[in-house]
Amino acid sequence: MKKAVLISVRPKWVELIASGRKTVEVRKNRPKIETPFICYLYMSWYHWAFDLLRNYGMEELADRLAAENGMVVGEFICDSIYKFSTVVYLGNEQLISDDEVVKKSCVPRSDLRKYEGTIAPYGLYGWHISGLKIYEKPKRVFDFVRPACERASDCGAGCSYWCGSLHRCMRNYTVFTPPQSWMYVEELP
Repeated sequence: MKKAVLISVRPKWVELIASGRKTVEVRKNRPKIETPFICYLYMSWYHWAFDLLRNYGMEELADRLAAENGMVVGEFICDSIYKFSTVVYLGNEQLISDDEVVKKSCVPRSDLRKYEGTIAPYGLYGWHISGLKIYEKPKRVFDFVRPACERASDCGAGCSYWCGSLHRCMRNYTVFTPPQSWMYVEELP
């Protein structure tokens, strides 16, 4: 199975992605897999956003988003990832203009600066969104499986090999909790 990514996105950003206005998702890091790859959109819980929509008379939109919240609502192909910075200079790396990212990500420059940090900015990554598919029926997080560890072949059945000091090597296991930012999963058939 090929590796894919399950990415958590807040409801307001999912709406902008679905509308086609947001074509870049900004993150502090990137997967260590070659582009293109599939990203599954997990719409994360954000209760106050639904109340805000209802307060502005958008009950139908709030109800639809609330029903799909906490679910994987679609997928896109990340066909390129580029590094950028809100600071003027970032080593010798080739960076794109943050004006372009501000426009395509729908995130205000001031928010990008806060997200990147001011003490030791290392740059941000713009994940380009293409081939978007919004599911008619959202999927559950536990419909996804984490890929086996790269070193799983070194292990026997009942795998208890420790990769590094943090990750326990387990053969393909079901995802029970959504990622805070993103995680590797296997591509769905």
